[in-house]
This record gives sequence, C-alpha cells and structure tokens, in this order.
Amino acid sequence: MQGWIEGKVRLMQFLCTTNDLVSGLQTVGKAVSSRASLPILTGILFDAGAGRLGLTASDLDVSIETTVPASIVEPGRSVIPARYITELARKLPPADVRFTTEPDGGSVKIEVGRAEYRINTMDPDEFPAFPECKGKAELEISPDTFSGLARLSTFAAATDESRPFLSGVLMEISPGELTMVATDTFRLSIAHAKQDGITGEMGGVIVPAKVISEVARLSGGLCQTIKVAIDDTQIGFSFEFTRVTARLIEGKFPNYRLVIPDHYLARMRVSVKPLLEAVDRVSVLAKNDADAIGQVRLYACEGVLVITANTPDLGGAREEIQVSREGRDAEVVLRARYLLEALKALEQEDAVLDITGAGSPVCVRDRLEGGSYTHLIMPVVTD
Repeated sequence: MQGWIEGKVRLMQFLCTTNDLVSGLQTVGKAVSSRASLPILTGILFDAGAGRLGLTASDLDVSIETTVPASIVEPGRSVIPARYITELARKLPPADVRFTTEPDGGSVKIEVGRAEYRINTMDPDEFPAFPECKGKAELEISPDTFSGLARLSTFAAATDESRPFLSGVLMEISPGELTMVATDTFRLSIAHAKQDGITGEMGGVIVPAKVISEVARLSGGLCQTIKVAIDDTQIGFSFEFTRVTARLIEGKFPNYRLVIPDHYLARMRVSVKPLLEAVDRVSVLAKNDADAIGQVRLYACEGVLVITANTPDLGGAREEIQVSREGRDAEVVLRARYLLEALKALEQEDAVLDITGAGSPVCVRDRLEGGSYTHLIMPVVTD
C-alpha cells in the first residue's frame, strides 16, 4: 500500500507557495463532491512525487487533476478535506507553505512562517483512481475556439436536472467541423467552428454544460491546444498541467434541425450594442413579482424596431432603434432575459434578427451567410 513501508507511515512533506496552492485548489475545486454518504469524495487528493505536487478531486461524474510547482522533500499521498484546506489557503498571506503528514497518518501539519495548522486527513487508498478516456474520437482545438463555442451555447442549457439530457451540450463531430448545441426548450443555441485534425468518428455526444464551461474557464490563456478524447461513456480534456474527465449524459437530444425556421416575416440587420442596451432598459419596467424575467414586445416596421413593455401595476416603456429591414411589418413577444443573453453571447457589432411569426421562434444569427451562430427564442403567446 503506497504511503506505508515496513508498518510505518511515510511522511509526505513538500513546500509550495500559497499562490500556487490556491490556484491548484481552485482548478480542481469544481469537481469536489458534497455527498456526505461518500466522505472521501469531499476531499482533495494530494500526491507529492516525481518533483511535482498533484491535486485531484472527483464526484465520480467529473474528475479534475492538476499539478502545481512544489519542492518535494518526502513523496507521499494524503486526502485533505476540500472545504477546510481551500478556505485556509485563501486566507494565508503570500509566502511559502510547508505540508507534513503526521506520524500516525491521520492528520497533516501546515506551516506558514511562525503559524501552524493541523487538519485531519483521510486514507488516500480509498480515493478513486483517475478515469482514463480511451478515445474512439480525438481532436485538438485551440482554447479560443473552444471558449467561443462554449460562450455561444452553454447559457441555453437547462439549469435543472429533471431531464438530464437538457442540462448538457450536444457535441457533434463531423469531418472538418465541431458543433455545440444546447436547449432548455424555451431557447436553442447552435454554434459551429471549422475544425481540422479530427480522428475517429463519434457522431453526437451530450456533455454536461458545466463541464464545457469549466474547461473553457480553466484553459483560457494557459495553453495553445486542448486535447479532447471521447469514448462510449466519457469525455476527456487535457491541457497544460490539467486533465478533466466527465461522464457523458445518457438520453436522446432533441432533433434541433427540425425547429430552425426556413422563412421570415421580417428580417433585420441590427447593431448589437444599441439593441442590447435598449432591451436592457425597457426590461426594467417589464418585471414584477409575478414575472421575474419580464416580457418585451418587438415590433418591426420600415427602418425601425420598436421595443416596448407594459406592466399594469408598474408602468411601461418604449424605445426605438434604427434597423435595416426586409419583409413586412411583424411583431412578437419575448422573455427579455433570453434575448439579452443571446445578444451578449455574440461579442460583435452587428447581427441578423428574424421575426418568423407571433407564435414562431425568433432567430438571431451572427451573419446571414456562412455564420457560426444561430439562436432561437420561443415567443410568449399572448391573447
């Protein structure tokens, strides 16, 4: 058993900076479990050896492993409760910190300057092994491309898990292209990116949206490439000094292609910032205790898009913005937050906005031809 030699505990001992420690704990922290029934998963595995300190957390669905710079005095392993080591590390001053497991193996001593702390530990041999993903399909993608796809898709996923497949992002891998799709049934977001170097075939898999978002956050600015491997049950990401593995979500994702409109009543080329700001202001008077999201009405006429809200017990608002319109006059009622989030995701100056009917989805695109983003918002049907 690692950590034990001739009946005696091997004293794990290492030194690192508090900044590096906090960074590593923040990297793996999202995978820490809150399950009281499996106490070992509420801890973080510290693995000191081979000139580096490894940190691992897992809730059995998602596992994250990273390494941080450290000076290893004695190699060894220990599982430290995540809640306490993370809170303590954040409050430590910038300095070198020394970790030493106690001779009985039941606690770890943490020394910073003249301060000393002890935290009870758990048996590292009970901590689950990090899952290895033997990819049937593999690709390498730039962090900028990955984070762009994540930004344009994940916000549309369902936040409740009553239907787990809707809390995930559909990743479709096809020759030369990677697509991410998410929906909570009230809106649908589709993002594409050209992607070379895809090996193997996998079709579509459903990845937890929180995992997509976390990989985008962790990899940003730290590496040149994210390596992705997918098999029948899990997906793995590796970049710089970090690995993330997650179970795929079972279930059948809706056939999103069937709901993409092939027509419009009014098509507008809009400036994103003025529209975003106008909807944001009007939405202030669209909310009340009965409707925390708020509804806004869009009315497209020649050269102008009118945005209004009317809440009888509160008041109302009306704004106009200049647009370039094709088609005819049309109007639709939408939930303000859904439109705001769709526009915020764009991060560009102009967009295309289609009104397809009072009872049909509004379509937001980054561009008319050859675009990489399509977002549908279901209307609010009114009398």
